[in-house]
Amino acid sequence: MSILECFGQAGAIGRLQRARNAQRVPHGYIFHGPEGVGKGLLARQWAKLLLCGRPRRRAWPDQGIGIHHAGGDGEIDDCCDSCDDCRLAEAETHPDLHIINKNLAKYLPPGKLKQISLSIDVIREFVIKPAGVFPIRNRARVFIIEQADSMKREAQNALLKTLEEPPASTFLILLTTRPNWFLPTVRSRCQSVRLVRLPKDFIYNKLRESGADEAQARYWADFSEGRLGRALKLAGMDIYDKKCELVGLLGQLDYGKALSLAAWITNQAKEFGRSWCNDHPDDTT
Repeated sequence: MSILECFGQAGAIGRLQRARNAQRVPHGYIFHGPEGVGKGLLARQWAKLLLCGRPRRRAWPDQGIGIHHAGGDGEIDDCCDSCDDCRLAEAETHPDLHIINKNLAKYLPPGKLKQISLSIDVIREFVIKPAGVFPIRNRARVFIIEQADSMKREAQNALLKTLEEPPASTFLILLTTRPNWFLPTVRSRCQSVRLVRLPKDFIYNKLRESGADEAQARYWADFSEGRLGRALKLAGMDIYDKKCELVGLLGQLDYGKALSLAAWITNQAKEFGRSWCNDHPDDTT
């Protein structure tokens, strides 16, 4: 997969590329933007490029904003997508690529099995400790911290030294929908990269590719407000059919049926809640 497949984020890609072209890639990033616009995807593709053994130059396609985003010559660096490092990174089995999230707490001693926030224990064990170790494949060591704004104050403070004095080959990418929740000291040590909402037509086409019919694809493309991840999740939960059923019931509503309709809505909400928990057993949000 190419970094250019992070559709709709030309501004963010251009910012990353300009730093790379100037050989001034910062060791700390904050990727921020609405949920479901591709922060995790871009972070993984940027990590893959940092780890790639044979990066290549590629033409920068015009996405309606001009080639100046690529650094001036109309080309960008991209991973080769064929070396061992690229294959391992794509499969998320690269020994120097670390995906950090709240669920890592289950690997810590008993008593830390379920976490609402990213604890200092997770940050110390899975970021700070390995960050000081030379990369196994001698190229770079990249940490992608998901829902990074859920770090408690003490966890953010513990991370400061790694952000201030990182080993030369260590890179940290913090993903968030709420950049202002970070301590000012954390924000000041990271370069901010903003991701924007995606075009409605793009989301509609992706929904159609995933199997949604035309009516449902148009509905979720409108409802998701530029968040592809949100649209795909909702389209897979049978909510659209229930919404249509509810509209039909409302059209027949009289006073005598109000209580039974309220009970139906409550039951459907519970069912969707159970379905979400079954599909996302480790979700603590």
